[in-house]
Parts: sequence; C-alpha cells; structure tokens
Amino acid sequence: MLIEINIFTKPPKVKEILENKIDLMIEDSPTTINELVKVVKVLYYDTRYNRNIEHENIIRVYSWYDIYMKINEIKLF
Repeated sequence: MLIEINIFTKPPKVKEILENKIDLMIEDSPTTINELVKVVKVLYYDTRYNRNIEHENIIRVYSWYDIYMKINEIKLF
C-alpha cells in the first residue's frame, strides 16, 4: 500500500485527486465535501460546522488517532 501525505490544494480538489490517483481524503470543510464524495472516500473530521452532512462515502472521524484506526480498517483495494 502506498501512502502519500502532502498534497495540499485549494477547493474543489477533485482535479488533484484524480490526477494523483488518491483513494482517501481527510477533510473537514463542508464547502468541498459534496464534490469530494463523488470521486473518493472521505475521512470527515468532525466539527460543529459540518455535523449535518452525511453520505455513503463519508466516514466521520473524531481525532488523529481515530483517523489512524480507520485507515487501518478500510479496504481500498
């Protein structure tokens, strides 16, 4: 499994996701999530301003430890 962390870009990010063949994103912004979930699974960092958003490609996470645990559980391939 190849893990690459370090791609930071401005919204909507879909172009970069597709170009870099990204399988999983970590996100907290409600403004970008609707586009992201169309192309990739999203670990959605829980905040008070995004709690009303749900989608089948969203996995809500609550801490960096939780992110680590979820990544280990997810089967991407």
